[in-house]
Amino acid sequence: MCYRLAFFLSTYLSREHAILAAPIVGYVHDGTGDVMASHAWIEFNGKKTDIGLTITENPSVQLEGELLILDHVFKPGHRYTYHRQQSEAAIEAVNRVAASSLLMAAAMANKDAEHILMADIAMDPVRIASFLNGAPDGYDYNALARLISMGQEG
Repeated sequence: MCYRLAFFLSTYLSREHAILAAPIVGYVHDGTGDVMASHAWIEFNGKKTDIGLTITENPSVQLEGELLILDHVFKPGHRYTYHRQQSEAAIEAVNRVAASSLLMAAAMANKDAEHILMADIAMDPVRIASFLNGAPDGYDYNALARLISMGQEG
C-alpha cells in the first residue's frame, strides 16, 4: 500500500498543484532489530511526507508510525528512521532469516524483487501512471483523487 500511496500523492500533487514531490522507495527501520522494511514515501525540498505507515496491515508485526508532512509530525505513532539503502547489519539479518528455511528464502527474494521493481517504477512517471491505473481493487488514480475531492467538499 505504501508504494501506491507515494506514487499517487506525488502524481496528484504534480497534476493538481504543480508541486514536484519525488516518490522515494527505500527502507524504514523501527529500532527493534536489524531488519529494515521496504517502504515508500515522498520528498519535497528534502523533507519527507509519509502517510503510508499511519495504518499498517498487522500492527503486531509492523508498528503504526507517525503521520509526517514535510517532516512535521501531524499524528503521533512509532518513530521510524528512513534510509535510501539497507545497512550492512540489515542485509546480514535478512540473509540469516533467508538461510533458516527455503520458504523464508523465497519470501525474502520476492520482497527484494518487489522493492527493486517499485524503485524502478518510481523513476518513471509513465510507469507510475500505469501502476496506479492497474490497481486491482478499483482504487486507481481517479478513484483516489475523487476521495480527496469528496473530502474537500465536506
